[in-house]
Amino acid sequence: MKIVTDFGNEPGSTPPRPAAIAAWRRMLQGLQATYDRALDRAQDAHHKRDDLIRDRDRQQAELNTINSQIPGAQATAERAQKQVSDLAGRVEEHRTARDAATGRLLGMVQTAHPLVLLPVRLETRFVSTQGDTGNGELLIRIYPDDVHIDAHEPGLTEGEERWGRQFWQHTTSAGNDTSKKKAVWQQLTERFGTKRAAWIAHALDPSQTKPLGHRDDTWTRAPQTTVLPDRWVVTGYRNGRPVFTFWGDPIPDSLPVGPAPQADATVMGDGLPPVDV
Repeated sequence: MKIVTDFGNEPGSTPPRPAAIAAWRRMLQGLQATYDRALDRAQDAHHKRDDLIRDRDRQQAELNTINSQIPGAQATAERAQKQVSDLAGRVEEHRTARDAATGRLLGMVQTAHPLVLLPVRLETRFVSTQGDTGNGELLIRIYPDDVHIDAHEPGLTEGEERWGRQFWQHTTSAGNDTSKKKAVWQQLTERFGTKRAAWIAHALDPSQTKPLGHRDDTWTRAPQTTVLPDRWVVTGYRNGRPVFTFWGDPIPDSLPVGPAPQADATVMGDGLPPVDV
């Protein structure tokens, strides 16, 4: 669009009307505003481009660093895999030798020698397998009994420590007043139960020199068992004669038998985790 600014100097020319001048001024202002907005957008686009270029350069530098670390990490993983393979072979040799020794020991046990057999729960099931000839497969699952479970929390919470120290303060101040001592003990047992109250009192006994342990929550670890055998062995009999013997995997000295507060554990059966190791 051409904007006429020469109103003409020729004799007899007619000056533009005020309304036309006002319209031109509004048009000029609109064009100037459009130009300003376009300039702002262009500047924003330049800034964003500069930011993206900086991010690209930073990410490229990180990528180069990571790429340089990959060969060393792969070499370390390969060495570790070789060590695992070597150890697995040695473990299998040890397991075979132990199975043979344990088998001899089981045959030598005399009925006159007492053995401690803590109770467990057995679940068995026959299932069909692919290509089954009619015999099926016997599945056996072993669950520890309550006597196995160690859910003790040695550390004291802030509340337990506060109540325990209060218990000892009142017990000491009671002197020879047995009734006051019983009342203080009853308060502690009503608050935490008899077993936990006994542990709190023991842990905070003024005569104790062992440092006091602390914990932030009432539940910090999974219940465990340390009284399971080294492994299970199952022997099947028919007409009084053994027809098969199956050895389970080795059982760790300390085995979790329930969920931990930090883990999303899946329990089996009646809510008790099985000993599948």
